Amino acid sequence: MAQTGGLGNRVRIRGIQLNLYGKNEEQTKAILGDAWKEIARGYAQSGKALVIERGDLRKKKLELESVDPVRTRPLSSFA
Repeated sequence: MAQTGGLGNRVRIRGIQLNLYGKNEEQTKAILGDAWKEIARGYAQSGKALVIERGDLRKKKLELESVDPVRTRPLSSFA
């Protein structure tokens, strides 16, 4: 999650740790739902607009699989 200033420069970055490894589909949806609530709450309190970008993680997963399978695992739940 990144907050930008008036000129589009990042002024604050905050990560949300999600442990989705070994979770089934329902558990994953619940964890992601809780994370989205936390994100929405943070932006509502700050008065800033929330912009969501959709990324295609399938391509990134394929690239990583050939180089480092260990780094591919976190993307498996999304791609």
